[in-house]
Amino acid sequence: MIGCLRQLLLAAALVAHLVVASGPLGASEEAKPPVATVLFASGKVSVVSATGVERAAARNHAIVSGTSIVTADGTVQLKLVDGALVSLPAHSQLTIDDYRPVTRADGAGVAFFSLSKGALRFATGGRRLDFMDRYRLRTRAADLAIRRAVFGVRLCRDDCASAGLERLSGGLHIVVERGELLVFNTASTVVVGPARRAHVRDYRSAVKVSVAEPGGLRGLMPAQ
Repeated sequence: MIGCLRQLLLAAALVAHLVVASGPLGASEEAKPPVATVLFASGKVSVVSATGVERAAARNHAIVSGTSIVTADGTVQLKLVDGALVSLPAHSQLTIDDYRPVTRADGAGVAFFSLSKGALRFATGGRRLDFMDRYRLRTRAADLAIRRAVFGVRLCRDDCASAGLERLSGGLHIVVERGELLVFNTASTVVVGPARRAHVRDYRSAVKVSVAEPGGLRGLMPAQ
C-alpha cells in the first residue's frame, strides 16, 4: 500500500516539476494574482521574479507564483492567501513554483514550493488538507506532502556548522510540532507525526524518524 502511494506521489511530483519547468501558461507577471504577502523583512532579503527581476523585499510586498524569496543576512515572513505562514532565516531560498489556493472540498488548486537551501518554518492555515499530493514542499533529499501542520525543515551541506548548527549532519532535517507530513523519495515513504523529527541524506536514501526533543524546531534555526 505504501509502495503504491509512493509511486503515485512520485509520478505527481514529476508532472508538477515538468509543468513548473515549462513556465507560466499565458499571463504576464503583472497579470498574476498575488498568492502571498510579506509580513515583515529584516536585513537583506530579495524577491526574484520568474524572469529574473530582483527587488528588495519590503512589508506588504505582494508575491506571485514563480517568485523566489532569497535571504542573505536577513529574515522574512510570508502570509499565503490560505492563511499559512512561512518564515525563512538567513541564507535560505524558497520558490513558490505554482500556487492556486487549495480550498475546495474536491481538492481543486495546488500549492507547490521548492526549498533550494537553508531552512524554513511552515504553519498551514486552519483548514485540514486531505489532498496532500496537491500541497507539497520539494527539496533535493525528499518531498513533503503537507496536511495541516506546524513544522520546520533545514537543508545541510557543509554550511550548517558555520551557522552554529554543528549537530546537524548533511541532508534534510525535519521537525514536526503539530499535524503530520508524508515524507517521500525513491527509497521510502514515511508519515512524520507530531513531536517527531526525521532525517534523510539524499533522494535515494531512506527517511529515518525519531522522537523530537522539546523545542526541537528551534534547533533547526540559527540564532539571529
